[in-house]
Amino acid sequence: MRRSFSHNQQHGFTLIEMLVVAPIIILAIGAFLTVIISMTGEVIASRATNSTIYDLQDALLRVEQDVQRSNRFLATNNVALSAPNAQGYNDDATAFTNVGGTSGTSLILMMTATTGNPLDIASEPVARINQPNACNDAADNTRVSYNVVYFIKDNTLWRRVIMPADYADTVTYSCSLPWQRPSCSQTYMDAQSGSVFCKTNDVKLVEGITTSDFDVNYFTNTSDTTPNSTASDTGSSTNARNTALATTSTVEVSLTSNTTAAGRDISESATTRTSRIDAFAIAPNPPAAPTVSSSVLAGAQAQFSWPAVSGATGYTVEYNIDGGSWQTGFTDLNTLSYTVSAPYNGVTVNARVVALNSEGSSGYGTDSENIPVWQNVSYQNNWSDYGGSYASAQYSKTSSGIIFLRGLMKRSGSVVANETIATLPSGFRPQYSLGFLVAGATATGNARLTINSSGNILATAANATLTGLDRIAFLPSGTGYTWNNIASLSNGWTNSAVGTESPARYTIDSAGRVHFQGAVVPGTTTSGTTILPLPSATQISRKLIMPVMSANGFYSLDVGQTALVTRGNNPGTKLHTNATYFPTAYSGWTA
Repeated sequence: MRRSFSHNQQHGFTLIEMLVVAPIIILAIGAFLTVIISMTGEVIASRATNSTIYDLQDALLRVEQDVQRSNRFLATNNVALSAPNAQGYNDDATAFTNVGGTSGTSLILMMTATTGNPLDIASEPVARINQPNACNDAADNTRVSYNVVYFIKDNTLWRRVIMPADYADTVTYSCSLPWQRPSCSQTYMDAQSGSVFCKTNDVKLVEGITTSDFDVNYFTNTSDTTPNSTASDTGSSTNARNTALATTSTVEVSLTSNTTAAGRDISESATTRTSRIDAFAIAPNPPAAPTVSSSVLAGAQAQFSWPAVSGATGYTVEYNIDGGSWQTGFTDLNTLSYTVSAPYNGVTVNARVVALNSEGSSGYGTDSENIPVWQNVSYQNNWSDYGGSYASAQYSKTSSGIIFLRGLMKRSGSVVANETIATLPSGFRPQYSLGFLVAGATATGNARLTINSSGNILATAANATLTGLDRIAFLPSGTGYTWNNIASLSNGWTNSAVGTESPARYTIDSAGRVHFQGAVVPGTTTSGTTILPLPSATQISRKLIMPVMSANGFYSLDVGQTALVTRGNNPGTKLHTNATYFPTAYSGWTA
């Protein structure tokens, strides 16, 4: 038997072959895509790196060009930020500062305006009109100054041009229109409608920069390797930094930009160091330091004065007490003196003064004045010091704010009732009229004085021609202590109805002393009668006897443990309860 067979030929992959080949193809494609993505990321990152490096180099090139043409470095902008000039850090009048402050680290340059691009050799400095000459003879005139500020905001380095408010006024301000134009933030410019002071946007230089990535150091000259520490000290005043910056001509600026591209962190840094070359000399230069002198005035005051400094348009005064923190007396005023009121006697007042003009500030002129512990009164109406070994009539204010008087006085001729012996200065006067019993050369050995709210020391009726002041002590008006009125008096005693006299009241000073004041009208005067109860904070463990002034002259009060008590004499129509003593709470006694 013969058999025949036929075969069908098939082409392609079997299922098993597909299961083997497919993963290999997928892996190959994945690997290829990974390589492509990695190469693309590298290209993007490389471009971002190159762009950052270019931006850093371009920014530092601008810094170099500006620094070389600048006249000096500044601690704050010296072009005023006022309406309609919105060129401050927050698009308002917020000043720029080279360190600290709202703007943080900034590079602030004082520049001279020019008639054209300053890189053009044909450009000339713009002169001020009639400063001092007319524009046709302006070679020695003061130049129009402006500020260039490099600062960080929104993690970006910006360059701003700050121009004077009158820069475009060629009738009264500048001899020609400056080429430079004021700039503001784009946000501010976009929000405005119509005419605005700024003519262009700030220049955006480098992104990805925080305040800590912007480092500026100042050096005395190109060869100096140690930066001026005061120039960048956030603890130094603006004037101190300006004074330090005036001695520097070289700056080192470092920038670090941190960005992300294609998932990669990119950090690039660059540094430049350059010096001013004073391309346009400025006339006049910053003024010389003032020569300061001082004197002591009545009332614990120190007056500082100085002659006018050539070229200065204003002065700034700072002072401190006993070497404490500096306080500003005034800023940029054309005034030649300043008076400091010391908080009390026996301190040293230190002052420093700088002279200012459009080109900057001088160094400090300094002086100090010691305020004596005691100051003499100025006598009136034939009164004078007794002399000899006795103290002069004097006054003093302590650190707790108490006014003390001392000394022995005499009068030639008879005493005139209520005549003025002397007048205490402002800050040494009581809020109300206060009556005091003092030692005097009379038959009873005492005399009466009144000190009113105008500071007049008055000789009360029947006063002696020989009078001591050593028992007088009181708290002046405006000391800051809180007075507590005695709401109700006892046994028919009442407050005097005279408006210039204090009601019965008390306070406790910072040294723990109780101060009583008040003119009261007698009720029951029997010895031992309570006039008023003593609040707990004013009570004492053992009673005291206080000599006080009454309408009849001498009177004494018992300061009992819990009450103010009469002591037998007839006070007449009025009694002055002015007294000072230590209460039980005081623990400073030594047996």
